[in-house]
Amino acid sequence: MFRIADTGIGMTADQQARLFERFTQADASTTRRFGGTGLGLSITKAFVGMLGGDIVVDSVEGQGTTFTVSLPVRLVEGQPEGETIAALSESGVEGASAIVLVVDDDPATRDLLARFLERDGFHVVTAVDGRAGLEAARRLRPRCILLDVTMPRMDGWTVQRTLRADPDLGDTPIVMVTVLDEQNLAFSLGATDYLQKPIDWDELAATMAWFRPVACDGPVLVVDDDADARARVCGVLSRDGWRTAEAEDGCRGLDAVGAERPCLILLDLMMPEMDGFAFLRALRAQPEWAHLPVIVLTAKDVSGEDRKRLAGQADRIIRKGQLSLDDLAAAVRQVLVPVGLSRS
Repeated sequence: MFRIADTGIGMTADQQARLFERFTQADASTTRRFGGTGLGLSITKAFVGMLGGDIVVDSVEGQGTTFTVSLPVRLVEGQPEGETIAALSESGVEGASAIVLVVDDDPATRDLLARFLERDGFHVVTAVDGRAGLEAARRLRPRCILLDVTMPRMDGWTVQRTLRADPDLGDTPIVMVTVLDEQNLAFSLGATDYLQKPIDWDELAATMAWFRPVACDGPVLVVDDDADARARVCGVLSRDGWRTAEAEDGCRGLDAVGAERPCLILLDLMMPEMDGFAFLRALRAQPEWAHLPVIVLTAKDVSGEDRKRLAGQADRIIRKGQLSLDDLAAAVRQVLVPVGLSRS
């Protein structure tokens, strides 16, 4: 616990209530003499919150002010970054699916981001500059990369271009985290999202929620007679942290469901032997499979009559080409997360 006290002009209760807001001014006369609070106190409160603590103010008008910062004590045994990377990379794709790579040359920022993300359930690896970040990305295939721009040896823009040109890493989500106001440039180079420093931690939490791997006992089953389409869909879902299984028609799809119950089925409608409509009838006829979530993903022009046949059978209908593959992965997450992964 830390206390900092002064014997200054103090504050009223109303002024104390607004103290941690950005650029707060007490009143016109006080502002002319003493200025406003700027960003310092709001940043301090954010930092203290990141460390699991709290900051409070006690003030008497005309007598002075005392700030009290309370922080939890936690002893952490350090681990060299190289050993962390090696250990995580040996765990394979599924073990690495929750890894977030933080690339920033500022040690304080790296530490704060790592603490925040680890407290939120992510495995975090940090890199001190762009080149080190690229090496870590190639070894770990992280779920997401938080990337600064202004760094020595290789800046963030160069890292971003290099990642997007890499066939193995080109689809990796990249969140730019920088003091620069260059959103248009970031998005034109392929950034997934953009956060400006000083970091709004609520905004960061909302952004990272999209990249959280969701625990699931079974795979996502892709039932489609087009082998290339299956490969593309399974590829993007694997990068999103899901296990996948494949079936080339409805009959084999039912066999796959029987072999290992999936957490969700992505289903084409136009297939040989057993099409998607017949597959759904057979699936829903089994009580233990009646509530498995199904997203219909088809090139078929779905008519009003088709939608009536699918009503109550499919959770969502998506035309092929209507969504990008990344958006499809988000749709899978949206179907599963609100129901806690269990429809039974």
